Amino acid sequence: MLSERERQMLESIEADLSSVDPRFAAGMRAGRPLAPREYRRTWTVLLAVLGVLAFGAILITGHPLAVVALVIVSITAVVRFVFRGLDTA
Repeated sequence: MLSERERQMLESIEADLSSVDPRFAAGMRAGRPLAPREYRRTWTVLLAVLGVLAFGAILITGHPLAVVALVIVSITAVVRFVFRGLDTA
């Protein structure tokens, strides 16, 4: 059985978790948690796919806009990687 202080601490942790990552908290309440936000790879996979597509467009067409697209995707991926590293450190 939890003491009153332990219950208050648990409620505080739950409130913090709900404010930081509401989808994860809702999953925990339902008994089917999602991975926490810092472990989700959605944007990383999307950037990788866009990079491969832009690279393929460069190889097939050689169009300058495809090069620009690849540069933009690459810069976005690097910035995301750096900020993810800073968030988890």
